Amino acid sequence: MSIDARSLLGDLRLARKITAIRLLALVAMAGLIAFFAYVIFDARRDAEVAAQQAATSLTTAIAQDISRNFELYGLSLQGVIQGLKNPAIAEASPELRQLALFDYASKARYLNRIVVLDANGRAIAQSQGDALPKENFADRTYFKVHQRASDDILYVSEPLQSRIDQDWIIVVSRRIANADGSFGGVVAGSVSLAYFQALFMNLNAHKDDTFAILSSDGILISRHPFSLMDIGKRLGQTTLLRVIENKQTAIFRAVSPIDSMERLYAAARVPNLPLIVTYAMPEKRIYTAWRQKALTLSAMVLGLCAALAALGLLLLREFRLRRKFEIKLAAAAGHLKALSRIDQLTKLPNRRAFDERSAFEWRRGAREKSSLSILVIDVDHFKQYNDRNGHVAGDMALAVVAHCIRKHIKRPADFAARYGGEEFAILLPSTAPEGAEKVAEDIRRSVQLAHLSNQISEPLSVSIGVTMATPTPGTSFQDAFKLADEALYGAKTIGRNRVVFVPADGAARAGTSTNRPE
Repeated sequence: MSIDARSLLGDLRLARKITAIRLLALVAMAGLIAFFAYVIFDARRDAEVAAQQAATSLTTAIAQDISRNFELYGLSLQGVIQGLKNPAIAEASPELRQLALFDYASKARYLNRIVVLDANGRAIAQSQGDALPKENFADRTYFKVHQRASDDILYVSEPLQSRIDQDWIIVVSRRIANADGSFGGVVAGSVSLAYFQALFMNLNAHKDDTFAILSSDGILISRHPFSLMDIGKRLGQTTLLRVIENKQTAIFRAVSPIDSMERLYAAARVPNLPLIVTYAMPEKRIYTAWRQKALTLSAMVLGLCAALAALGLLLLREFRLRRKFEIKLAAAAGHLKALSRIDQLTKLPNRRAFDERSAFEWRRGAREKSSLSILVIDVDHFKQYNDRNGHVAGDMALAVVAHCIRKHIKRPADFAARYGGEEFAILLPSTAPEGAEKVAEDIRRSVQLAHLSNQISEPLSVSIGVTMATPTPGTSFQDAFKLADEALYGAKTIGRNRVVFVPADGAARAGTSTNRPE
């Protein structure tokens, strides 16, 4: 077999091995990613189900608590009606009659006052105070409801302001029937809205959670957080009323009509009462724990994928070495190395190249006992510039700043780099403070005028910190760079768009240009 044939056969075998490795790596990573996706979405579904179950349980418990308390209120009103029909109580002294009629009322918490109204809506007895209210209550909705009704029901009113003490209340009431069944009046009890607020406060809910009590026709009775402006607000045919129609409980997502926030809602009807309890939590909080888990798993999967990719690359590299591709690989490696030291946006050397060059210049300065000036440059208000003009304009602005820097770095030994984000750094070997400050000022002015000739949407400015140090044994470049960084911080603190010089002794000095920023 000829050498060319063997070479061709070897190339084919190498190509097959490379293809097999790539396929295996792709299959492994695809399987890993598919498994990860399944676990993540399953966990998300579990988080949602858990939140729905907890919300439904909470609203059901609140509804049952309200039902029990209102049952006690109803029994208190029923006791008053039975007392009114008892001849012995009717013939008793006023003190005993008061005690007998309203004994149950004193045991019902948040049931503030019970008033007995005759068939004309006038108060004939009450549980608190000696003087009967002079107001007529025949125009109240609850009075009219019982006036038209033929049976004894516990009626719960919409929120209203008491005519007696002006407090916001809801009224629970029962019909008084005469012996012949005709309308004989109403027994009405006022329930303070503080009852609902106390109930909500005892739940120790998250500050972003909301609770509400609504009537079955969509009138807001109470809400937590409490707002007096919301009491009695008619919400109309909301998603809540549509979803919970003919149901005891409901769970749904909707935008709150009160604060316009996307929330998960749970609702439960109060047994035997025309009331609905709602609980809502922000949609984003449902997945807080899930997001943390997803991030952790994502990092693990990325690490595994990176390991697989690294292993594949190592195997491929080994195969290529066996085929004596050292020269080509070395050339490629050299090219990649050069690219890895250049920032693609500004075409300046990057942080890695800067670290290498600074170490070299520091060692040379120590050898030759020469000085090294350091400039640290930061674009002023760059985040706001980005937010106003967009990232494309921000990238263009950084490229313009880099151009201004290159224009004023003239000596072969001078070195400028993009240090990171909107920061740049410059090394000026064997440069006096005056020369370093002049270069900094020239750059500052050039950047400030750059928008006139580079189609920048608005003026840019930079703050520059300058220092000069002489490398000696026991000192480090990091210490010197820290002084330049402190000078930059000083420039920003006193107003930006200026140059501040901090010498090796740490005493800041500002050039004349720093006091006259354009």
